[in-house]
Amino acid sequence: MSIRPDPVIPETRLRRASTTEKSERILKMSHSLTLTRSVLADTLAEATPNQLDFIER
Repeated sequence: MSIRPDPVIPETRLRRASTTEKSERILKMSHSLTLTRSVLADTLAEATPNQLDFIER
């Protein structure tokens, strides 16, 4: 099994530092999820701050 680097959340728009930090925390927690991390990264890139709160909970 090859080890792939962690996905990076693309900067598609200006985001608050707290939003980016929250997205990074969610990606770290995602190791136990069954969906692919690249799908999650794409979702986080477009999520609003309220959506990020929901995903993190």
